[in-house]
Amino acid sequence: MSTLTVCLGDSLTYGYPYGPAASWVQATAEQSGQRLVNAGQNGATGPELINGFARHVLAHQPDYVIIGTGTNEALRRECPSSYEKSIETLQALATRHGIVPILIVPIPLLTPEEETLGKLRELIRQQPCATLDFYQPFLEASTGKPDGRWYSDLVHPNRRGYRRLAQATLTHRFWS
Repeated sequence: MSTLTVCLGDSLTYGYPYGPAASWVQATAEQSGQRLVNAGQNGATGPELINGFARHVLAHQPDYVIIGTGTNEALRRECPSSYEKSIETLQALATRHGIVPILIVPIPLLTPEEETLGKLRELIRQQPCATLDFYQPFLEASTGKPDGRWYSDLVHPNRRGYRRLAQATLTHRFWS
């Protein structure tokens, strides 16, 4: 039997503006044959993910939880220390229940809040668990700057962008 992975996050996990059928979660499941649950919630922040952890994660009894948060915190200009506490709490909740946590390194923003998100990205990279890098696939190879071809707006991927995130996920075979 294959493993079960819950993908917990914000609108970037949900698949906004197209919906879950266009999300990186769905594309990854289709291409890998793995069982993935899309628990993305538009507008969610770390505290909301913590509050819904039992309902969205524990109810499925997964082997892994891929956690995507930080974009809404950056857009709301939240304090990095409160964000760090949220990601540490989410990791601890997963670990306490025998679930392997994997943190997403978020895609770049095409807004001034990218500077704040950059600081949050560094906090993710310093955590003692596996990470899934969604940042690098959204950069232009020649300039190292965000590549607007992958966006539907200044924050969310377009359909091609979501497929690009699925490809990044497939290269990290956490569940094998």
